[in-house]
Amino acid sequence: MADEVGSIPDLCVTITDDQLTVTYPPGLRTFSSALWGGGLHRDVSLILNQRVGADYSSMEPVQDIVQRIREKGADPTRAIGLLTAANVAEAGIRVASGPEFCLCAIVTAGVGNAVRAGHAPNRYSAYFADTINTIVILDAKLTDAALINAVITATEAKTAALQDAGLTDNAGSTVTGTTTDAVAIACTMSHTYRYTHQYAGSATEIGHALATAVHHATLDAVYREKIRKG
Repeated sequence: MADEVGSIPDLCVTITDDQLTVTYPPGLRTFSSALWGGGLHRDVSLILNQRVGADYSSMEPVQDIVQRIREKGADPTRAIGLLTAANVAEAGIRVASGPEFCLCAIVTAGVGNAVRAGHAPNRYSAYFADTINTIVILDAKLTDAALINAVITATEAKTAALQDAGLTDNAGSTVTGTTTDAVAIACTMSHTYRYTHQYAGSATEIGHALATAVHHATLDAVYREKIRKG
């Protein structure tokens, strides 16, 4: 499945059984915790969320994701790569718009290793367990500080969604995420917009819309995964 998303020009999301791909040829400014291409980058044209088997345990995960990027004919230096054991075909996708922005939130969720931060009794290999991967594309202009602010807002919204879904750990405490979650925030820096967002917290127009979209997309992904697993 390949679709242009919402009203963001040039943005395309393609979903297959084992890959969720976001392409934006003009290049995105990104801030992420991605396995490949993490940190701050200014010209990202591809975001790849690659599904791996539940028993995946690699000593070379970076090389694995880079190889998948190259197989798509993309330049790894302009790409972000994430891994997940979740079913990417069950992704939650929500769009929103407001003053000086449009956005798309995409969440894939596997919650088999959901935990409450600070209370995790077990440790998991970073490349072995389920993952909640959150990708947000903002058609807007943001400062670098606002990009980081958006990561905080998206993470808060994800945690709120998990709590609203009633997920608990083995001790009965509400969970805050899984042990291997990742987040990627990307913005187009489109000159269509005159205003540059200085903040993206939940009290701002853009932050509230982002939080709402991530919250609903996370719930969608979690519920679909629950249904799939029965």
